[in-house]
Amino acid sequence: MPTAFPAGIVTFHITNDGTMNHSFKIKGMGVEQQLPSDIPPGMTADMTVSLVPGVYDVICPVLGHADLGMRLSVTATQ
Repeated sequence: MPTAFPAGIVTFHITNDGTMNHSFKIKGMGVEQQLPSDIPPGMTADMTVSLVPGVYDVICPVLGHADLGMRLSVTATQ
């Protein structure tokens, strides 16, 4: 996943290449949005969100996954 991309309407295409369920959550700059359900192994999901310029935290909100390093700081640029 890129760590910087243009602000605006962004669609994240998420693929679970792992062996257990995962999910996707983005938070920051007044935005907090996550997938409505987990993604099973081998499946994909899309999530569209409107981002203003700034820094956001992206995590896997499945219990304990963010603590295992499934997190990333990303920047929406102008």
